[in-house]
Amino acid sequence: MLRVKQHMSLRIIGCLKTCPPAQAKCLGDNLFRAAVDSCDEDAVMFILRATNNSPNAIDPNKLVCQAMCERRLFTLIELAAKSRHLGIVKILLAAAADVNKTNVEESGRRYAECGALELAVRKWGDFEEAEIDMELVRTLLNAGAEIRTELIASAVRWAQGDLVEELLSRLPPTRHSELFFENII
Repeated sequence: MLRVKQHMSLRIIGCLKTCPPAQAKCLGDNLFRAAVDSCDEDAVMFILRATNNSPNAIDPNKLVCQAMCERRLFTLIELAAKSRHLGIVKILLAAAADVNKTNVEESGRRYAECGALELAVRKWGDFEEAEIDMELVRTLLNAGAEIRTELIASAVRWAQGDLVEELLSRLPPTRHSELFFENII
């Protein structure tokens, strides 16, 4: 919408700068969630620039949203990774998104996909539904994504050699014994 109707961009910037702070913050946050959810890189960048250095600045680590047909809340970086949208992931990382932040409670983490990396790979999903984007995986790993042994087990189960190799090469040697202890390899 912002690309098609340029006057809307000017109105939104005006609103973000002149509205009472509570309204401007709410508007900016909701627009940002919608832009990430719809994988609109231009809108994500526009909103980040429009709110930069203001009291209404977007903090991607404080916003969550619910994906369709899901009961849990996702961080924005998780949602972008779940959508396998490399461009949005890179923008969020540049905006200091925490690649490991999740809203899954500690007690449920063994069985739930949590964190951007697991959602990009879709640890419990149907592997056949979409090929894994190794550039996305490497981007998340380079940003410090945690590698859980459950994810490696899934990659082994799917016989995804390139993914297994990448994950194993990034797993600290001090954690290699976990793979044997849990009968993963």
